[in-house]
Amino acid sequence: MAKYVKVKLKPFTAQIWIYPSESASWHFVTLPSGYSEIINNRRKEIKKVGRDFGTVKVNVLVGKSTWSSSVFPTKTLNTKGVTEYILPINAKIRRAEGLQQGDTCTLSIEFVM
Repeated sequence: MAKYVKVKLKPFTAQIWIYPSESASWHFVTLPSGYSEIINNRRKEIKKVGRDFGTVKVNVLVGKSTWSSSVFPTKTLNTKGVTEYILPINAKIRRAEGLQQGDTCTLSIEFVM
């Protein structure tokens, strides 16, 4: 049975952006570079295999809304050559918190690895 470790990080502020697709507009925030480094280092350390596409489970807090989701690796590398990660912000959360594209929000994330 897999044992999960929760890694809670300091809150951060990010701007919501849209990745348009043919069927829907997906809203995301990009995690700070340091968070991506933590993910990559932890993934190497625990050699976690079996999660599709390199995703990592997270618990998220924005305003008064909490939910479980996953962060996704991008093909973009930060200045240190580390893969960047993005977090989707679903419509239910955006409506509850009055958020839209271009807005800046403060998020608290706990990695479940």
